[in-house]
Amino acid sequence: NVKGLKFDGSKDFIDRLKSDDPNIQRRLSRSVNRIPGTAQYWISVRRKIEAMMEEFGPPTWFITFNPAEYHWDDLIQYVRDNNRDVEGIETMDPSELLAMDPVLVSNYVHMRFA
Repeated sequence: NVKGLKFDGSKDFIDRLKSDDPNIQRRLSRSVNRIPGTAQYWISVRRKIEAMMEEFGPPTWFITFNPAEYHWDDLIQYVRDNNRDVEGIETMDPSELLAMDPVLVSNYVHMRFA
């Protein structure tokens, strides 16, 4: 259900989506902009950055962090522990191991820095 709009079932919703109804597109865009990775999300992030630049001026420096995850023994063990059912997991080198389960690695990095 799109907030504030009424539909006579899913067929009506799909038909209105296909008809390029601006009300539906505007309301869906507002909902989808909270989903990381979507175009609407990045448009929202860009607008926030532009607003901050308007308020505070352009940034004067940037910093980038490199987690060097291939050297984290605790991360490597965490991935091994959570993938015990994979044959040969104990003999995989760190690059192969971490590439095998990027979602688990991403979650671990997020937990460590969040």
